[in-house]
Amino acid sequence: MGPSNSGVSSADIVNLQDVVEIVEIINAHTDEDQLIDAVLQKMLGYEMAAFVVMRRLSDDGTTLEPVYVKEGGSPLEELMQTRSIPLDSFEGHALAVDHVVELTDTIIPRVKLDPTYVEQVWECAAHGATGALFYPVRSTEAIGTLSFYSYENVTLDESGVAMFQRGAKLLAFGVEKCRRIAAKRGQEAELESANLRLESSNRDLQDFAHVASHDLQEPLRKIRTFGERLQGSAADRLTQQSVGDLEQIQDAAMRMQRLIDELLVYSRVGNRAATPAVVGLNAVLDEVLAANAGALRSAGAVVEVGPLPAALVDERQMVQLFSALIDNAMKFAASDRPLTVLVSGELADGTVTVEVEDNGIGFDPEHAERLFEPFRRLHPPEQHNGTGMGLAVVRRIITRHSGTVTAVGEPDRGATFRLRLPAAQSA
Repeated sequence: MGPSNSGVSSADIVNLQDVVEIVEIINAHTDEDQLIDAVLQKMLGYEMAAFVVMRRLSDDGTTLEPVYVKEGGSPLEELMQTRSIPLDSFEGHALAVDHVVELTDTIIPRVKLDPTYVEQVWECAAHGATGALFYPVRSTEAIGTLSFYSYENVTLDESGVAMFQRGAKLLAFGVEKCRRIAAKRGQEAELESANLRLESSNRDLQDFAHVASHDLQEPLRKIRTFGERLQGSAADRLTQQSVGDLEQIQDAAMRMQRLIDELLVYSRVGNRAATPAVVGLNAVLDEVLAANAGALRSAGAVVEVGPLPAALVDERQMVQLFSALIDNAMKFAASDRPLTVLVSGELADGTVTVEVEDNGIGFDPEHAERLFEPFRRLHPPEQHNGTGMGLAVVRRIITRHSGTVTAVGEPDRGATFRLRLPAAQSA
């Protein structure tokens, strides 16, 4: 066979083999330090690379710290292991360009050598090095520098220089890959820790709910029972003041009962496993309005519901959520006008947005977040009945669906609650 006319030289084949081997090293490592160690060990076999130094940019970006020194009996090893390069006012120029330097009486750089490296170059020359290559290690961010030193007079052609340059770029890619993996693992560990804290919090809430549903309700029932007995059997023997006091005791006991009931509802939202399914929200509103038809009719309220998208939600919890919002609108209706509630929705970018707008008494915008805090009331109970748990339940349900709820309002100009929920996936 005659000579090949492919135009591919033996040097090109060697370079390609080096690239493949470094890529295999990158694929085999997820730890940054182990990756650097393996790649530098590979590069130590390059012609001229009698000595290889990897310097990593410090976290504060002010210093290039030596993290790896690979050598074959070099007198520079101890020097390089202890010498850091302060960047001072240097803003990373040396991390953005490649440098090729001959360590002779006259420094002849392929690209102008940044002054940051001049001291290092002359120290290397004083210890017997005859040539050096400096390359940045950077991908989407500056990582550090890679330096190769020679003790022999070696002439590198363009192919040889490109081999070192390519190795530095591949190393940068590998380091960035390791950092992404480390960041992902850190996020996963943080998420797992948050989940464990949430599980612990839910257990605590469940334990408290158990106490509320059993231990607290028993004495409360006795208070109400004995109060009713006194009202029935001893009413004619009690003074007017005592009758009033007894009525206050009964009213307080009833409010406490409502608080306990609402607390149990709130805790069960967190304890009950959600079962998301494709749910038509119009059907949910139909059920809620049917269940509250009597109360709405008595209040003279009108609820208008527009077309709503389907959402990926737990249907029972959606009924609970919209019931709480309708109930909230009735509790805080204005006294000088009939209550009107408008419910509208839209689908955009995989998210269902639903707005529930009323013309009630509204609220001061600075209290928008406080509305969703458990037991938070903006008005005394004698003005507006309620326990302060309804909107807390709304937020808890929304959060369990990975959604959001916000409130917008002004005094005497009504309130709007904006819900964002995951949309049903299209087939």
